[in-house]
Amino acid sequence: MDIEATLQTAEDQHRQGNLAAAGQSYNAALQADPGNADACYGLGTVFLQQKNYLASCELLEKAVELQPEVPEFRLNFAMTLEHLRRPVEAAESYLKAIYLAPADGEMLLRAGARMLALGRERVLQKLLQQEDVSSPQLDVLKAQTESALGNWAGATRILQASVKLNPASKDIWRQLSITAASLRDYKTAIQAYRKYLSMSTDNSNDLLAFADLLLMAREIEEANRVIAQAQQQLPDTAHSRLLQAKCARIAGDYSAARKHILCALEMAPELGEAWQMRLETEPDSSRLALATNCAKIASRTTISPRDKIMLQLTAGRAFELCEDYEKAFSCFQAGKEFQKQQLIAKNSAYDPHATETTIDRILQLFSSPVSRGPQVQAHQPQPIFILGMPRSGTTLVERIIGEHEGVVTAGENEAIEFIAAQYYWDLEQGKQSGPLQLAETHWQQMREDYWFRSNRQPTLVTDKMPHNFRHVGLILGIFPASPIIYLRRDPRDVCLSIYSRMFPEGHRYACDLKWLAHFTLQSNRIMDHWQKILPGKVLQVNYEELVENPELQSQRIAEFCGLEWNPDCLNFHNRQVSSFTFSEIQVRQPINRDGIDRWKSYEFALGPLLETLHHSPGHFLDP
Repeated sequence: MDIEATLQTAEDQHRQGNLAAAGQSYNAALQADPGNADACYGLGTVFLQQKNYLASCELLEKAVELQPEVPEFRLNFAMTLEHLRRPVEAAESYLKAIYLAPADGEMLLRAGARMLALGRERVLQKLLQQEDVSSPQLDVLKAQTESALGNWAGATRILQASVKLNPASKDIWRQLSITAASLRDYKTAIQAYRKYLSMSTDNSNDLLAFADLLLMAREIEEANRVIAQAQQQLPDTAHSRLLQAKCARIAGDYSAARKHILCALEMAPELGEAWQMRLETEPDSSRLALATNCAKIASRTTISPRDKIMLQLTAGRAFELCEDYEKAFSCFQAGKEFQKQQLIAKNSAYDPHATETTIDRILQLFSSPVSRGPQVQAHQPQPIFILGMPRSGTTLVERIIGEHEGVVTAGENEAIEFIAAQYYWDLEQGKQSGPLQLAETHWQQMREDYWFRSNRQPTLVTDKMPHNFRHVGLILGIFPASPIIYLRRDPRDVCLSIYSRMFPEGHRYACDLKWLAHFTLQSNRIMDHWQKILPGKVLQVNYEELVENPELQSQRIAEFCGLEWNPDCLNFHNRQVSSFTFSEIQVRQPINRDGIDRWKSYEFALGPLLETLHHSPGHFLDP
């Protein structure tokens, strides 16, 4: 047999997309010459494309052993390792592929993108800093890497500089929009995406992505207009219907939301987010069927990881409504364990030690209160911060406060999170002083940055981002007169509520009961510190006491915020307002005890959570 001719035939078949024929030809070459690296690589790549990862791994590993200096062999081997959930080895193989092709920009882009996805941003940053050549694609990768490291300002600077050099690159405009949206700079994000759209052929998918951005920016009317524009170019899609449902749901029109959801599910029966929204309006008599159906669909191997997780959690909540708690918890556990394994595979699982180290650092930096000079204009409008663990009642308190005259409710605002991330990044790089030594001009810059990111002029506004409990010291440096309300709720109910919901990757602790208990204890640890060094600055509100005696507690909250108490604040559920959180259904109902002691129905399964909470130092559980 002519090995070279056989390999040429295999490569031609491979390029034409005829994987079956290419596989046969590569295999024939291997049979004739078992030590042929090109044949191993070719057949291994065919198996990779056919998703036969075990066979692919064996052949590509052999190709690498035979010719260890070929970067393409390393690249495809890394892809296989990644699919086999061997992230450490995969990242190492991607890195070697880059080192073996120092002048190959395409290799850097391909392997670098995968290293970033595997959580190797620090290594990638060092590689990219050595690159003298610039291109729009490389600038995008650099910006993504800096964003992953928390250097949001650095990412923006890279993209803004690249836009000036490459104004005709639609990729740069699109990435600038994504980065700005991640920074919650929606004005810049929307402008950049409009520029991107102006350079693209009309594409309904691009328009729907723009509608998603507008929803993030809470531009509901404009989002609806863009969705309609997309639907004129292309018939209904599940995605467009889902977006319409979100718009209707945010506006409180559940009848319209349900209509769009049912249409979306007809087109895409595996769409987990649509099933989650459907449950909110499902009749009692249909909930058992919905639960069973969601659990059945979740077992399919063809659906995306995100849909699988959301379907399991939706099935769990539906079983719970049917009072079948064993099946409910089984679904919660299946969804969360799958999510946990996804995080582990991407090297981004919750790290208890890292959390403790971060909080230790904050406690060290804010060992005493920040002292501000007389030039601070405390009489200017300052936000009312409402914080605590997620699902602790922050939305309820915001709605109560929002019924008082002059208060604007703004929901979950990530401005402080981004300001804190950038400040700590600059501090680590030696570009900023510690908070106790920080100049007044820097505090003023952070104050201005807050209002810019919030997309509003200074006003009396609520900010109910729960995780801001980490940043109380920083908040009071920026806004010395801001009222801060800390919600505390039975941690067993809080953790169960989080465990039964889909949370984004910023809440990595949410998919494991022990992780949840650990993060809860750390939240208590840092709040105890703030209460100690900032007496009288933080009002602690007990959720259960608020539910049992809402009039007394709402008066207490109003007085702390300097508001004239309005008895109508307890009728917040009668006012139709947009809501963007998990709690939107609850806050459109009167205050009730439905969520109190929910954990007792699941006590049989909460051993790891209860054991960690009970054996912790401090007073985290009542006797």
